[in-house]
Amino acid sequence: MLNIPEYKQYGGETKIALMDNSSLAFMHELSQRSYPSDGILSVYDLILIPKWVMEEIEDSTYRSAYVEQLQAQGYPIRWIDETKYGAFVNDEDVNLYYIVEAAVSRVSELMRFLRRKVKPEDMIDLPSTEEWMSRLYDEWPIHGRTLSTGRVLKKNAGEISLTILAEVFAWYHDEVDSLTIYTQDTDAHEFQTNAERILMGKSEFTPALDSPISVAFKSNDFILCQMYRDGALTLDAVRQLRRDDRKLTYTRQQADKSIICRKEVITKEQFIDLIQDATVQILF
Repeated sequence: MLNIPEYKQYGGETKIALMDNSSLAFMHELSQRSYPSDGILSVYDLILIPKWVMEEIEDSTYRSAYVEQLQAQGYPIRWIDETKYGAFVNDEDVNLYYIVEAAVSRVSELMRFLRRKVKPEDMIDLPSTEEWMSRLYDEWPIHGRTLSTGRVLKKNAGEISLTILAEVFAWYHDEVDSLTIYTQDTDAHEFQTNAERILMGKSEFTPALDSPISVAFKSNDFILCQMYRDGALTLDAVRQLRRDDRKLTYTRQQADKSIICRKEVITKEQFIDLIQDATVQILF
């Protein structure tokens, strides 16, 4: 792991950010262009990077150096080991299994893996979390491309790890005031919202809280909008940084004060118009 501390037990933090590789890469690009986004992170008293995501970050020496730079500047960045998530759910291994199952529910290969190789007939016989979580990652059934370093990417591993971690905090730590996932990957958003829906309807799932705390998201477009509205970026800078057309989810207030929600592919110039409109809020 990089030269940052491991996070081993909940310390009462109330404002938590969960970081994906895609957002850290974008923030690094901003800093390289002399548009530091580091101030966005100053509101958090804990910034967590799951180990599976950390492996993706370490594929780039530039991103690795950027994370260590943030740590050296005093940002409370920690990495967390997925196999030790049990410590954050009062060692309730069965409930943690249900969280993981809900997180991977949209990926058939992972669901098959859990049901064939992890889930026992009687949940009282469930192996230790450390054992089966290690096995899940080591035998990850969906592979991406092979990097020049020889490491084979584990498709969706980072997004799923973030979803699991978000649900762990959401269902077990009501002291948390804000819980925000930083990612540009729409899969992460879909995994988390789907997992929460499944868990809310699962009678066998008996976590510490009756209902979860809310999980928020900040995409790269959200960051661009926030920095523009805070005066940290000009419109020309936004044009340089948002180079491609991509899907955007946003709300807009109508003339009668009602709110509509739109999800559509937005061009660079359309995005420029939206962020100048005070009735528009970027969701993802």
